[in-house]
Parts: sequence; C-alpha cells; structure tokens
Amino acid sequence: MDDIIAIGSSQPVVWETMKDSSGDSVTTASVSGTLKNGATTLDTFSLTHTSAGTYVGYLDENVTGSLTDCEEYTIELTATVGAYTEFRKLNRIATYRGEV
Repeated sequence: MDDIIAIGSSQPVVWETMKDSSGDSVTTASVSGTLKNGATTLDTFSLTHTSAGTYVGYLDENVTGSLTDCEEYTIELTATVGAYTEFRKLNRIATYRGEV
C-alpha cells in the first residue's frame, strides 16, 4: 500500500524519524516535496514536523485525481537544516483504491 498513490484521494507523504549524525531526532528541518511524472513537475508541497523527527505533507486530491492509472510517478523530498541537506526519491504507482 505504501508504494501507491490513490487516484482522487488526499495522499499523505511521510518522512519518518529524521535523525542527525548523533542519532537525535531532527525537529527544525525545512522539508519540501515535489510530485513528478518524468521530468515534469505536477505539484509541490511542504511537510511539517509532527513528532520525534517525523514530517508529514499531503498530495491534494485535485492533483491525484488527474493521475493516470498504473503509471509510475516520483515524489522527491528535500530536507534542509542549516547547511545540511538530505534528499529522498520515492517511486510510486497511481491506482484507484480497491485495486491494490
């Protein structure tokens, strides 16, 4: 279920337990996300800190409603704390709920 984007639904995007080099939870990062189809940017969004280094943002249902069933999309996440930047890339397949 984590590897899909549900078409037409608000979709949470989670960066869990962000830690620094000492193993402490990072609670002050600026985290942004981009939904892409190949090189084309479809949406940008922010993630906010919720607890213990976990950040959550959402893909809007208006954006996911325009995705193509069974097509692959990429979610790129960038976290910045001071001079430190970390990047994650998540590959996801769009599908309708109930088809998983």
